[in-house]
Amino acid sequence: MKNNNSLMKFILMGMTIITFLCFFYSSKTIKLYKKQIWELNSRITEKEDYNTYFTQIKDTIYYSEIQYNNQPVKDQFCYFGKHSNDNFMLSSFIDKKNVLFFSIPQNVCYSCIQSITQMLEIIFPNYEISNNVVFISQNIEDRFKENLEGKVVMTTSEPIISFRSDFLNESLYFFILDETMEVKHLHFFDKSNISRTNVYLKAVSDIILSHKISYLTNSQKPTK
Repeated sequence: MKNNNSLMKFILMGMTIITFLCFFYSSKTIKLYKKQIWELNSRITEKEDYNTYFTQIKDTIYYSEIQYNNQPVKDQFCYFGKHSNDNFMLSSFIDKKNVLFFSIPQNVCYSCIQSITQMLEIIFPNYEISNNVVFISQNIEDRFKENLEGKVVMTTSEPIISFRSDFLNESLYFFILDETMEVKHLHFFDKSNISRTNVYLKAVSDIILSHKISYLTNSQKPTK
């Protein structure tokens, strides 16, 4: 009888230990599973947030291209390269031309500019010395003013277009100015859709090349 009681106690103790171990490992497994589910949901949420943000950016860009078209431009002093003493009025530079301006922010995206200049080389022959295609900036570093991808940069005293969004102000974009001194054909460069800019440049090339053509003087040409 005593042996039977000892055996029962041993069996009950073993069952208790087994039950505890099962509970312990099942709890650990459930926690691990919950963690994996949480991480998966977090990644899905992050992806959804990114896609939403990316869509909002595109919507902002496309809306702004319409919103700022035909906006009057303030006349101001400009100069090429580092020669701030050789300034001139923007309106006098336009002088019955259609000018395609390529606006470049302070934080230059070199790969983006290289992609753009490759398109410009094909669509606008001799664009490097053309007054009809102008690289423009307000605050680009001095080392780039004389030669940015083979093009001298025009500096303005203030932004020609001032956007309400910092994102837009720090973006690469094109626009045309003519003697009306109003923004025409505003276009933002979207590095996720480079072909869009290629289509744009081909479309505006007729507008630019069908009017008065002029070239930089020797003093305005890029330095080596």
